[in-house]
Amino acid sequence: LFRGEFIFPTEGLAVNLEKTLQSLETDNVIKVARDASTPSKILFVELSDAERECGRENYDFYCFLIWPFIEASWLGAVSLMMLTPPAGQSEKVWLNVKSVQDQAQLLGKTLYHQGDLSYFEAVNKETLKNAYQRFEEEGIIIVAKSRDARVQPTLKLAAEWTPKRRDGAGTVVAEGKLWDFAERI
Repeated sequence: LFRGEFIFPTEGLAVNLEKTLQSLETDNVIKVARDASTPSKILFVELSDAERECGRENYDFYCFLIWPFIEASWLGAVSLMMLTPPAGQSEKVWLNVKSVQDQAQLLGKTLYHQGDLSYFEAVNKETLKNAYQRFEEEGIIIVAKSRDARVQPTLKLAAEWTPKRRDGAGTVVAEGKLWDFAERI
């Protein structure tokens, strides 16, 4: 989720995650329960007793560092709901990338002021651009770029990620692949 936000060692996700867990365990922030017969198998992770006693000071610090990025990814995913085409126009709707990202930022500001986002940093334009780049890489959105630099890129949701509309009312149905993705974030 954050491969465009942070620089990671090149050893791969599993190795980086294991090293991170070991470091947090060594620093007494978390306690990792492992299977006795298979030590590489993690049963569960919880806050250490020492971390609880100090009022979750270190854990909260890490959360405050990472949470704006989580919220920005969630905002990006939720903003993709705006790309649901009107009924009967599924293949015809291509929108300007910059305009969509501007509207996503406006949505983020609204959600922040309504209290649905905790960190205004989540509305950062560059972080939203990174989220949209990841969505393109994952095949959630399709971006069309012109060879002519004067022609702005356009985008649309990939067919399998496009939410359905309720018959008659035209409202977006709160289910499907995109909805589940946003919920998972």
